[in-house]
Order: sequence, then C-alpha cells, then structure tokens
Amino acid sequence: RRSRATPEAQYLVANCLAEGEGVAIDARAAADCYGKAAEQGHAEAQHHLAYGYFDGEGVPRDLEAAAGWWRKDVEQGHAEAQYNQKKRTASRACAGRGGTRPTARGSRICLPRLIPE
Repeated sequence: RRSRATPEAQYLVANCLAEGEGVAIDARAAADCYGKAAEQGHAEAQHHLAYGYFDGEGVPRDLEAAAGWWRKDVEQGHAEAQYNQKKRTASRACAGRGGTRPTARGSRICLPRLIPE
C-alpha cells in the first residue's frame, strides 16, 4: 500500500520520532519514515538516513547503504552533504581514512571516505 503522506510530512514525523518530540523516541520508526521520504527524493531525509546506516541507529549498520544515500544527497545539491563530502575527501586527520564527525560528547570520530572524489 502506498503512503499518502508527502515526503516532507514523513521527514517531519521522522524527526519527532528521532528526537522524542511529543512521542517516545523510536529509532526504528524514525528510520522507516526517513527511508520513505528519502526514497521520494527528500534530501534532508537522505542525509539523516545515511547517518542512520553509518551509526546503526534504527537500521543495521551498513556503510555501503550509508554511502549510497550520501551520494544521492550530494547529487541533489544538499549543502551540508556537499560540505561533508569535501571535508571527508580533503581531511588527512584520520590517517587518510576520511574526515571526522563530532560525537554527542564533543569528541570526534573518523568518517571513512565513502563518496568517490
């Protein structure tokens, strides 16, 4: 059955589920909603879904899936994705493995170079 919700509505519901805004936090349901919006071309949802796959939040950790969603995100001209791609490919801070991403505690983790230069 096809959803009648717009990609933007699905994205907004996903944000509420991911952040616990008015509902209990549910990473799986958030990933599902991000996925529905992402499949319809919603760039911000693609961005969140890519990080979900990268971090294994709401979906199994899958670096290939993360790379695929980041590629789609970059191709659509999503500014943050393009910035992150440039940062990953330009950074040598992680011994040639890519750039870094801040963690919740303020430290940084290495991001693999998933998107071709």
